[in-house]
Amino acid sequence: TQTGQSPQNEVYQKEVGAALESVLPRANLHAFTALAYSDKRARLNDLHNYVLGIRLFNKKIGKGGTGLVDQLREAAVATQELAGAVLEQLQQAARDVEEYEAVISFVLGNEGSPMVADVPLKRLQDELTNRRQYLSFVQSFEVEAANGKDVVHHLLNEFEQDLDDLKELVGRKSAVPKERVYPLFEGLAKKWAEAEEMGL
Repeated sequence: TQTGQSPQNEVYQKEVGAALESVLPRANLHAFTALAYSDKRARLNDLHNYVLGIRLFNKKIGKGGTGLVDQLREAAVATQELAGAVLEQLQQAARDVEEYEAVISFVLGNEGSPMVADVPLKRLQDELTNRRQYLSFVQSFEVEAANGKDVVHHLLNEFEQDLDDLKELVGRKSAVPKERVYPLFEGLAKKWAEAEEMGL
C-alpha cells in the first residue's frame, strides 16, 4: 500500500473499510463504477486521500490509525539531525581552511629559513584550494539543510493545525458537512505523503 502497511492486516482492513464506507457509501458505488476511466482514477486518488486523512485523524484522537508511521515527526527529527551534522562539517571545514592558511602564511613569512625548506608549499596551496572548494560546497548544503528543516517544521505546524481544526469541527457536531471536513482530511494526507516523499 502507499502507507507501507500490509493489506492482509485485519485491523488495517477494518479501518480502511470503515473510512471508505463513510466517504463512498455502498449506495453510491454504482454511480462510481459508471464513471469514465480518467474520472474514476481521479476519484480514487481523492478517496485514498480522504481515507488516509480519516485514519491520521483517528490516530491523533486515539481511535485508529493502527500502524501508521508519524511521517512528519520522523521528518522533523531527521531534518534536525541532518542540519546538525552539516553544521558540524561546516565548522570542521572552516577550521581546516584556517589551519592551511596559517601554515601557508607561516611558510611564506619564513622563506629561506631552514625550518621551512622542506615544506611542500605548492602541495599545501593545492590542498587549501581543495579545502576552500569543500567549504563552499558544505556552505551551500547547509543552506539547503536549513531550508529543508524549515519546510518540514512549517508542514508539521500546518498538519497539527488541520488536526486541531478537525477535532474542533467534529467534536461539537454529530453530523459534519463533508464540504468542510474532506478538504481537511485531504490536507492531512497530502502533508503526510509530502513528508514521506522527502525520503526522511
